[in-house]
Amino acid sequence: MPIFLFNYNSRQLHGIFRAVSDGDWKINPHGWVGNTSRETLYPSQVQVEVYSKCPPLDHADYNQIIKNCYHQEGTGHRNKMMFELKKVEAQNLCRAFDRAAGVVNANSRPQPVPRSMPPAGVAGASSSAAPALKPPAAAAPKAAPAAAAPRPAPAAAAASAAAAKPMENGTAPGAWEVMAGGKNPKAPVWGAGAEEAAAEPVNNAAPATSKAAAAKEPAGPSTPPATPKASISDPVYNEESNSNEVTSKASTGSQSGATPGASSQRTSSTPPVAHQVNGASADLEGKLSAVHAAVSAVDTAAADALWNCLTSMTNQMQSCMRENAMLLHGMRALKVENSILKSEIANVRRDTSRVGAAINLEIAAESPALSNIPHTFMGKRIQDIFLLGGHNGGAWLDSMHLYTPAYRSISDVGKMPFARGYGGAAIIGRSIYIVGGGDGASWLQTAVRYDIDTKEWFQISDMENVRGSLAVAALDGRIYAMGGGQPGINHDSIEIFSPDVNTWAPGPKMAASRFTTAGATLGSAIYITGGFDGSYLNSVEMLDPRVGRWQPVAPMAHKRGSHVCTVADQDLYVIGGWDAKDYLAGVEIFDVRSGGWRTAAPMAAPRAYGAAATVDGSVFTLGGMQSQVHNETVERYDAANNKWEMQTVPVPDAVKRAFLSACVADAY
Repeated sequence: MPIFLFNYNSRQLHGIFRAVSDGDWKINPHGWVGNTSRETLYPSQVQVEVYSKCPPLDHADYNQIIKNCYHQEGTGHRNKMMFELKKVEAQNLCRAFDRAAGVVNANSRPQPVPRSMPPAGVAGASSSAAPALKPPAAAAPKAAPAAAAPRPAPAAAAASAAAAKPMENGTAPGAWEVMAGGKNPKAPVWGAGAEEAAAEPVNNAAPATSKAAAAKEPAGPSTPPATPKASISDPVYNEESNSNEVTSKASTGSQSGATPGASSQRTSSTPPVAHQVNGASADLEGKLSAVHAAVSAVDTAAADALWNCLTSMTNQMQSCMRENAMLLHGMRALKVENSILKSEIANVRRDTSRVGAAINLEIAAESPALSNIPHTFMGKRIQDIFLLGGHNGGAWLDSMHLYTPAYRSISDVGKMPFARGYGGAAIIGRSIYIVGGGDGASWLQTAVRYDIDTKEWFQISDMENVRGSLAVAALDGRIYAMGGGQPGINHDSIEIFSPDVNTWAPGPKMAASRFTTAGATLGSAIYITGGFDGSYLNSVEMLDPRVGRWQPVAPMAHKRGSHVCTVADQDLYVIGGWDAKDYLAGVEIFDVRSGGWRTAAPMAAPRAYGAAATVDGSVFTLGGMQSQVHNETVERYDAANNKWEMQTVPVPDAVKRAFLSACVADAY
């Protein structure tokens, strides 16, 4: 493969070189730098040798030849260059270098150096590794000879190749790039592939004019090997050259003393006409026989190699198929075992649910001292979801139930002071606060506190405004009651309760009035979503008490009210609701880190006026209603697989409620 070196600084093209190694990474790890403590800035390298030493080409000399190698990167950027050349471009560049060197006939170009080294003892031979890439110095132009220019013998060419030493650090005149002709880096060039088959190169001997002249030549074999070699087609110039022509004894005569290191011309070894006529047939027959033998050997070797490769691939494929069959069999067995284990786990959970519920009741009734010890199950703290009030389709409720996801159990833990729905609930420490709401006949501004440990109810101060279908959240030991109202009245105000002084105080107003809204605490801020102010909203606001005002955040994709909110893994979940047309099953998740929303898988059952809670990192939705039908189901969101799962509920009637309030507390 011909290779040309491009100097970025001078914009000159140098040649002609050829590769003596495959392209590799950091062949010279310190090339083109000032000292060995730094690594090269040009790690993609190839080792080359000089094929034909020519003066460099200026930009005007090669620009039209490689004009198709230029391309633009984006609008307004200057031309960039692709360094892979097509065959015709490489041919034209070689001819341009020949013209620059004054070569008038392509046959007079120096012949390629065989990759096998010359015999030991030949002048200029080298057994060292191929030199690393080095930018060549420009050679002085050669005068065009009147006759065909002499071709250096392979030994002399090898000596010039060996003279190309690895580049010393810091000597490069600029940044160099390699331009390679052709797309196959391993394709033989200028006969190199065929010449590698020879153990030693066969050299054409120049005629010796006298014994004295012959004595000046370096010592070498007295006669070259007589094995004929086939003609090699030059892939760049599309010409044929006999790189290892044979000189018979009849044609050498007094030239038998010529040495392998002597250079020769194409016409210098031509025998007399009589010898040519007499030996033409024999030479041609010998060459054709050699060609046929070489082709047969190549075909046979290639066929054997291909057959061996196919046989190996077939064996490997059969082995893979056997292993795959074994894996499939093992997977089927695992599926059966998994099904059995799931059934057993379900049985254990049902038994544990019953036992856990019984133990909770016994501890609460008989051992009050033990009720302050947190419950754990399989190393995890057990948490309960409190279901408070609501409507079951027949009546407004004053009942309280505990749903324990770890046991999938439902427990009745008493009654509230009065029936209530449309309210909001939040927890601070071991106290649950229930704020506002209504009972269908009246709307409330009252609030109560429930002590989880003593199971006692306490009346706290009333709010300033009547608020039903409001949002309630706890932050920094205070309760925030936001929005809500009653039919015909929608609030944009909020009130903040301080338990230590038992008083409500007004807070900063929201940008919009929000009835049937929902919110939650995320980090150090409170978020409020959607709602109704005459039409349903998709806007969202955030309150950071340190800032002291509401700030807008990215809106939801869907307008909704009567929905629920919860927080899991630092994400805000907005679930279900009503948009004046449909009950919704859709779920949107707000990522506070990116400030954007994404859509999650919808619930199995649409629901509005339900409840949501997060236990052990999992989001649960409970109750609610759809088209006047009250749900008695519980769903859990599997975030890893983005799907909702129906949960087994031992007492469905306890979950069958809408307009309820819910909060989470540790089980004791």
